[in-house]
Amino acid sequence: MRTQTLGRVRRDGELRAVRHVRHFDAPPEAVWAALTEPGQVKNWLAEMTLEPRVGGRVSFKWEAGDTQEGEVRVFDPPTAFEYTWAEGPPSVVRFELSADESGTRLVLEHSRIQVDSAAGIGAGWHSHLDAMEALVGGSPQTFTDWHARYEELLPDYRQAAAL
Repeated sequence: MRTQTLGRVRRDGELRAVRHVRHFDAPPEAVWAALTEPGQVKNWLAEMTLEPRVGGRVSFKWEAGDTQEGEVRVFDPPTAFEYTWAEGPPSVVRFELSADESGTRLVLEHSRIQVDSAAGIGAGWHSHLDAMEALVGGSPQTFTDWHARYEELLPDYRQAAAL
């Protein structure tokens, strides 16, 4: 697994946004599958239900029983996937994929985040993308403790969110 730089936390009006840019040594179709196929998503994020169309429902259920529901806003295989994330007032999660010289460039932009949630969302996505990278790279067993990685990253994201 590559060492990834921190995502960027920025102002989004009165709210915040988090942006992560990653490179995957896999074609866009493989990364798209990891983002949209429930059997793969459960291995790096949560149990997912998806109606793969604009206006469709997307929901996530974590092991602890927490759930999130949203609506698909963009579904354009294998380049763009966007949905609302209903945590407090709805925020928006957008993934953009593009082929590059040796695989896929993924840009994740999570916008309209409440100020006090930005650090946790930044560290959370960073940790989940680390797990996704291991999955797409063919070695999901190399990333087994999401929570430890999250806790390791959280102070850096708190500092980034405070700026």
